[in-house]
Amino acid sequence: MTVGGSQPGGSDGFPLPLRLATVLLGIGLLALLIAAVARLQPSTRSATAPTASPAPGASGTGIALNHDLSRPIRHAVVLVPLDDFPTDRATAIRDRLAADYRLPISVAESLSIHEETFDPGSNQLVAESIIDQLGALHPEWQAGVLVIGLTTTDMRIAGRPDWRFAFSYRVSDGVAVVSSANMSVFLDFGEDARWNRFGKMVLRQVAFLYYGLRPVTDPSDLLYNSILSTDDVDRIADHL
Repeated sequence: MTVGGSQPGGSDGFPLPLRLATVLLGIGLLALLIAAVARLQPSTRSATAPTASPAPGASGTGIALNHDLSRPIRHAVVLVPLDDFPTDRATAIRDRLAADYRLPISVAESLSIHEETFDPGSNQLVAESIIDQLGALHPEWQAGVLVIGLTTTDMRIAGRPDWRFAFSYRVSDGVAVVSSANMSVFLDFGEDARWNRFGKMVLRQVAFLYYGLRPVTDPSDLLYNSILSTDDVDRIADHL
């Protein structure tokens, strides 16, 4: 019978030099363990976490901003619900933007969409036609007010026949429209994700047409220059 690899008639333990080395190694490991446990204990010293100063244009509510909002190119925003767009959703967007950015923003009365703004072939709204209608009925865009139409109806852009639909459309004069029609996916399990995406797209219009910000190439930034799917919308931030 062998114990520890020794031959019969030999010691049933480790040779002395190895035993001593093992004891010393054990002491060293114990010391390391004690040091590691000590590091895990909460420090009793008080520390002050650094606090970020509100970025220009921020409300001071703690929202972290990535862009300079101190030089807007317009002085107000009006949201215009189109047809059956839920007014409570428009109000919630208004309240959030006013709180987060101190934005001078209001919700107008609902507007009925003209029949001629629909494409008879696809039964989709034609974005350019909606912009024309919004601009005619809300001429305040000429006085520096950003007008954003909100719709639940599917929409396409006549100038982009290669696109099956559009989430939003805007013109530099200060009129935009955002559609929630294609902002739901099968695994959403409720409406929250849809309206979160919609809120991001509304904020994008504010970023470009109220603050005058430019698109960027960072796919995680709200101002990402290529939003082509709900995955793209989910990937971008929900704040500026």
